[in-house]
Amino acid sequence: MKKKMLLTILALLAMGLVHGATITVTQPSSGTVTMGSPVQIMWTAVDVASNVRILLRRPGGALVDTLATGLAASPGLYNWTVAAPAVVGETYKVHVRAVDGSAEGESAPFSVSGGGDVNPPFLSLDAPHGGENWEIGSTQAITWTALNITENCRLILLKNEQILGTIRDSFAPGQGGGSWDWIVGNYAGGPAPAVSGYKVRIQTVSGAMIYSAQSAAPFTITPKPII
Repeated sequence: MKKKMLLTILALLAMGLVHGATITVTQPSSGTVTMGSPVQIMWTAVDVASNVRILLRRPGGALVDTLATGLAASPGLYNWTVAAPAVVGETYKVHVRAVDGSAEGESAPFSVSGGGDVNPPFLSLDAPHGGENWEIGSTQAITWTALNITENCRLILLKNEQILGTIRDSFAPGQGGGSWDWIVGNYAGGPAPAVSGYKVRIQTVSGAMIYSAQSAAPFTITPKPII
């Protein structure tokens, strides 16, 4: 009996249940998404050791489609273009589930509208793209592309996919995009040390749908040369 109980506890530990693995889906929020338009799925994962898959379900739980699989649990971002088998006029939820079954989170219910947006919102972070070596304290341009983004944005510094803090807060991204001269390493709560593993993210501050984009790969902040 004791041996059976021990094996059960070990199995729970392996699944992450005892440690309270959790997934919280923050986008899409309740409201409406448009057929044929891009939607950002965002989530946070705590103590999730495995990859995750993204599922489209009815509010009652019935599976409609698997949107993606084999995704890293962090940073918790996936771009989905609304398409069949989703149906205009129906209501759905997005579920993010750990492949090992240790956790599953779900979005608020949302409905699908028809027509598609002729000019859907688009946001990309163009520089730093990844692989750069930027000297700490130097001035480098953070650049982005923004199309039909009506909300203000902020620039965020990440290290190893974790948010360090805000580089620039609440600014209009401009139709077409823009740039910001960054004193490398500076952020609210900084400065950041001269190491590798950094990314920059641009993200809308508010709105029914949060749009976000970040560096495709890490870049390095290098130390000042010793003279």
